[in-house]
Amino acid sequence: MLIPQKHMNLELSTIRVTSVLIELFKKNKIVSYDFTLKYLESILGRKARYVFIDSLNILFLMGKVEYDIKKDSIIYIEK
Repeated sequence: MLIPQKHMNLELSTIRVTSVLIELFKKNKIVSYDFTLKYLESILGRKARYVFIDSLNILFLMGKVEYDIKKDSIIYIEK
């Protein structure tokens, strides 16, 4: 559950990281896993990798992304 706390770093929250990923996916519909992680680290820093999977899980559960195992890429689904 996403509950904000007073010691929480909002720049590295799952919601913030998810929003950065959505911005990337709107520009590029298919992005490799490695590029996505490097892009995220370039924007938010190395600590962003700790919430990277959680953010991808949110997008997957919302039906916004799919993972192509053959290409090792994330595909943005625009509805």
